[in-house]
Amino acid sequence: MALGRLARAYLIAYNAVQLCLWAYAATALATHLPTGLVAAYNSAAPVVRVAQVAAVAEIGHAATGLAGGGVGVAAIQVLGRGLVLFGVLGALPAGGGTPEGVGLLAVWAAVEVVRYPFYLASLLAGDGDSGGGGGVPAVLTWARYTAFLPLYPLGIAAEVAVYLRALPAIDATGLYRVALPNDANFAFDFGTFIRAGLPFYLIAGPVLYGHMLRQRRRKLGGRTGAVKGRTDASNR
Repeated sequence: MALGRLARAYLIAYNAVQLCLWAYAATALATHLPTGLVAAYNSAAPVVRVAQVAAVAEIGHAATGLAGGGVGVAAIQVLGRGLVLFGVLGALPAGGGTPEGVGLLAVWAAVEVVRYPFYLASLLAGDGDSGGGGGVPAVLTWARYTAFLPLYPLGIAAEVAVYLRALPAIDATGLYRVALPNDANFAFDFGTFIRAGLPFYLIAGPVLYGHMLRQRRRKLGGRTGAVKGRTDASNR
């Protein structure tokens, strides 16, 4: 996909802003963690929320062809993060200042301070739709396709842990619960919804992880830092 000047400029600006937001979040977590989990979470969470709201644009990037990647994958990742960040941690603030909440933000930040620099470097090098070669530093390409090896399982574990810790409070407070009778004749229990959705991690997680492993083999081949094939400088 060849990018026009305006599209490239927009994507450069978008990725640069996201990089700044996530770098700030990572720094805030590291700086405030010695003073406690609550302080660390409260220092980083507002910036993470801004970054995640902005990330909704990535669904549009995929849908319009502005960047590569599947719309479904982008939507699952963005909306999934939004649910745990806003729907759970944001609605139950006490859940944020915990090992699970802080750990989740830390894993996300670690992922994004690698991902966005790679996309940004690819765009600046004019390789927005080529294999991340050319002007993209080999070490950055290697990091982009290697960091997920520990971080993806850690991210899944952190999200599941956040949900499990929050479930008693969700049940006790009736968060988002819609009880019968009502005019719409509709009932909803958020705790049941979460419990029904948790097995999705066991099903989809290994599938997506396997996809990323195959992608890594294509991009790096048998040599560390070597790059093959096509990438998309997208925001998946």
